[in-house]
Amino acid sequence: MKNPFVILLACVILAATARAQERTEVKVTSKIEKVTVYFKGAQIGRKGGFSATKGNKYLFRIEGIEPGIVLTSLQIKSPDGISINQIGNEVKYTALENHDSEIEAINKELEKLKFNLEDKNDQIALINVQRAMLDENRNISSTQSGMTVEAWKNGVAYYEEKTSELKLKQRKLEREALVIQTEIQSGMDRLGKITGTAKKQTIDLLVEATCEKTISNGNFLVSYIVPDATWKPKYDLKMKGLDRPLELDVKAEINQSTGSDWKDVDLILTSEDPFTSSEKPELIMWDPLKGYRPSAIRRSTVAPQTGTGKLFGYIKDGSSYEAIPFANVLLKDGDEVVTAVSTDFEGKYTMNDVPAGTNYTLYVSCVGFSPKEREYISVRADQSVQADVVMTANVQLEQVMITTEKSKLASRGRYAAVQSNDGQIGSIKGSRDGATNTYIDSVRIRGTYNAATIAQKTTRIQYEVKSTRSIPSDKEKHTVQLDALDIVASFKHYSAPVELNKAFLISKVVGWEEYNLLDGLVALHVDGTYIGESTLHAGRVADTLVLSLGTDTKVLVNRTKLKEFSKKTVLGGKKIQERSYKLSLKNTRSEAIKAIVQDQIPVSSDKEVEVELLESGNAKLNKETGVLEWEVEIPAGQTWETTFTFSVKYPNEMRVYID
Repeated sequence: MKNPFVILLACVILAATARAQERTEVKVTSKIEKVTVYFKGAQIGRKGGFSATKGNKYLFRIEGIEPGIVLTSLQIKSPDGISINQIGNEVKYTALENHDSEIEAINKELEKLKFNLEDKNDQIALINVQRAMLDENRNISSTQSGMTVEAWKNGVAYYEEKTSELKLKQRKLEREALVIQTEIQSGMDRLGKITGTAKKQTIDLLVEATCEKTISNGNFLVSYIVPDATWKPKYDLKMKGLDRPLELDVKAEINQSTGSDWKDVDLILTSEDPFTSSEKPELIMWDPLKGYRPSAIRRSTVAPQTGTGKLFGYIKDGSSYEAIPFANVLLKDGDEVVTAVSTDFEGKYTMNDVPAGTNYTLYVSCVGFSPKEREYISVRADQSVQADVVMTANVQLEQVMITTEKSKLASRGRYAAVQSNDGQIGSIKGSRDGATNTYIDSVRIRGTYNAATIAQKTTRIQYEVKSTRSIPSDKEKHTVQLDALDIVASFKHYSAPVELNKAFLISKVVGWEEYNLLDGLVALHVDGTYIGESTLHAGRVADTLVLSLGTDTKVLVNRTKLKEFSKKTVLGGKKIQERSYKLSLKNTRSEAIKAIVQDQIPVSSDKEVEVELLESGNAKLNKETGVLEWEVEIPAGQTWETTFTFSVKYPNEMRVYID
């Protein structure tokens, strides 16, 4: 007989072992506190609180993680006393708010629009029939015998009047139909946006861990990369006077569709790209008999979203809402074509095994229709996504007829400085108590504006936005002010009256490459007027950046041919033609200007043709190009004038062109 005490002891040990192996599941609600946005993608930093008891095993469920997470980038930091054993993940689908009433309203609106479109198309078809009948009657009348001239004239007049009336009516209907087509497309886009987000996908991170000491107020720090975010620099450049510095506002345009709103987060913008390999390329053997040189191997340390999904949809004619067969459908990631297919007889296209990702662009083209793009297409792994496109015929409406056929950039503020790669601090001068301007390496900073700290890291430029910001997940563009600089620049006007009677305002900035700016669009404003956009190639310019600020309407330019000094004579079998021109620039600005004025005289490639500059007007002559150049300074309200004269001597039998 077995000893009861031994049996009891064994049961106690087994029970204790079983309890020790049990895991307690704890839900952890995390909040996004910090976001680092790359040109493509973003690193999310979350913080989630929990409590745990010593000796227990836990399954911590960190909820609400974005579905596009790059799992290879995941990092979880736990407090002392928590030993992480394993990390997993689980996909969850959460039903969103009920949109039935909104969907019903949009469908009713679409139904009404389609009825109106059909009505317009019916009226257009009727007009086409009427015009065809008029054409037929005209042909019959013209072949009838015995018709008087008066009757024939009346018939022609009626035909022209009626045809003109029908054409005007048809054009009006076609314009109205085009407006309705646009409204239908807008409604379909709204409907697709609602139905495409009827369920929200999130990921729970499952952290298996052992608690080695009791924790009452612990936090998990979670960071990872998602691809569904972008940012790009933008600039506003303002010239408010030739005696004042250029004002440069540095901005960031941010777009994110990660699935989570960024509410009151610490925001960092960087030029780094986590999806580009940081490893050196490895060259592969190149055999000239096997084609072109093979591309090198580049390994990426962070992979984008893994897995593939399916994209499908219908391509339809906006005027009739009928299917468009054999349309070409391309899916693009930036400028790269991911895949391309054609629609079937029902206007349907299907793209299988599309790499999971966001910000795809759908490009559709078909003969007889204007190409159409649909942006911000997202494809998730193991899911099917529908994206329909309505196209517009590209036939010109008025022709429709019935026929049978680089100092370092410092942070804003009086006491700001930037540390360079060698650890040195840029010089700060001109600051004093109560001052509102600071000079940092010759760059005057306006006021005490301090939107972001800008630093140049070893391989990137990074902006740390000072105050917390909120960026919703809505695919919209959100602008954040980063900095505002006053940059000392020199200004000159440039004019070539021989080509155009206008003066262009040119700005030169020295040491531009040291400002640590990034490539981006620049909106140009001169004297309070927006004049257009230019592109700043910050990483490719020399020490001096030259910017054209457009034409200056306050400088009046004129070039006049002086007839009394322009003549044609014959001497010894040769002709001599002289031309004389007067140039003038009037400065109506309130300050003096410096200007470079250019004109030119002919340069002969034939020794039989002789060109001579008779009067230069104090210009410098480039003998190789024939360009005349004046460097002048014109006081405020004054006019500069000069004249130049040249002659061309050539044989009688030749023809020359000097005007």
